Amino acid sequence: MTETPSDRPEQAPGANGERPSPAPEEREAPQTAPREREVTVRSAPSIVAFMVLGLVLGLLVALFSTLFGPPDEAYTGPAIFGILAVIFGTAGVLLGALVALLLDWRSRRRAQRFRAVRGDEEPRTPEDPAAGGPATAPEPPAGPAPERPARDPEDGGSR
Repeated sequence: MTETPSDRPEQAPGANGERPSPAPEEREAPQTAPREREVTVRSAPSIVAFMVLGLVLGLLVALFSTLFGPPDEAYTGPAIFGILAVIFGTAGVLLGALVALLLDWRSRRRAQRFRAVRGDEEPRTPEDPAAGGPATAPEPPAGPAPERPARDPEDGGSR
């Protein structure tokens, strides 16, 4: 059984994924970006860097605790280091993240607000070095390529 147009239920415009055509007044008014905007500038720390630093410091504490702590006959040195590395490494990562979040909160309080004004620029062309495009290198002189001297096989050099 095939569907005929009269068998299909009526669909609202845009129901099948197509966008309805805009009204004539919407087509004529192009959207332009505002000329001025207020922007916030701040210096934020990298949370991952603080967490890695905390991990490294935690592992160093575990190493020094293993080396200079009291010996235990029930466990080997590497086993003690492994347990302490997990404990102090986790604590270091958590403290590093906490410090980074506190510094991030402080940087939000010290954020500065500026007014950015969009400049009217002409579009740049890739060939124009004055407009920020790449500068072209001078072409090599035309003519035969210079000859390379042959190497003496007795010198140990190979081509």
